Amino acid sequence: DMTLRAYERLVDVARLRTEFIVVDNASPHVRRFPGARLVRNDPNQGVARAWNQGIRLARAPLIAVLNNDCFVEAGWDEALALAVRSGRRIAFPYTDHGDGEGHRVPDQAGTAGWCFMLSRALYDELGPFDEAFTPAFCEDTDYWHRAWEAGVELTPVPAARVWHERRTTTGTDPRVEQLLFAHRHKYGWKHGVEALAAPPY
Repeated sequence: DMTLRAYERLVDVARLRTEFIVVDNASPHVRRFPGARLVRNDPNQGVARAWNQGIRLARAPLIAVLNNDCFVEAGWDEALALAVRSGRRIAFPYTDHGDGEGHRVPDQAGTAGWCFMLSRALYDELGPFDEAFTPAFCEDTDYWHRAWEAGVELTPVPAARVWHERRTTTGTDPRVEQLLFAHRHKYGWKHGVEALAAPPY
């Protein structure tokens, strides 16, 4: 239901001509997404593989990736697209942080994988998300690090406003923190940085 709500909102407020692809990563629930290309995975393929899967299917020159716990504000697509078209960059929205003060700052120093936009050309240059970070966590951190090393700008865009409900999929599974810790160390080892420190970008 959350995914359907997010999708219907995307359709309602889209200002750009948009191709919609929904990757269902082994959900036990069946929903219809009129106007979208629907891909069903069974079993769950993990975040990085699902993102790569959806991006490979897309034909558009600009690619936006959103998790299903996002709710976009009108104009979010135009604002991110303007940033991506005006330089060699990956663009990120501002978000509400659950404190009632609205969209005043970006998430995680401006770079978070729950919503972002980049060009198809840049994705082809950088390559796919690293599926070794399956099922989740740090696949985005790794990608932004690779982009940063390649001289790509990581750009928070204040005019792009997206609500994010945070970790609605993992819930209260006690293994989540262990997985996050393990993948932070995998990221640190891969890039030769302190695993638990803020990424250098």
